[in-house]
Amino acid sequence: MAKWGEFDFRKWERFPANLKEMRAGMPRFMEKNIRDLANSLLKRAVHLTPKGEADVRKGWKLGKISWNDKDCEVQVTNAAGGEQILSLSAKQIKQEMIPSMKSKLYTVIKKGAR
Repeated sequence: MAKWGEFDFRKWERFPANLKEMRAGMPRFMEKNIRDLANSLLKRAVHLTPKGEADVRKGWKLGKISWNDKDCEVQVTNAAGGEQILSLSAKQIKQEMIPSMKSKLYTVIKKGAR
């Protein structure tokens, strides 16, 4: 007779509760990661601003951060200009954002599956 092996059903029985807990924690997860991305965008804009342009470099401010189910809006302003720098910073953040978010989300899912 063949030996079929073993399967621990306890993890499977806890899965619905873990899924419910992950779903409840998702808004907090999204808020934290959106704020992290916004701060990364701000730091990148400051870093890319030439050191000789002190007014522009000091003028970067993080404004309102808002999101809903589909969209996220982060306001980064600078009264002294710097639109091209902000545009370049946003482009760089977008390239890094998806792999970063996938990795963080995978970690949360892996934790919830325990």
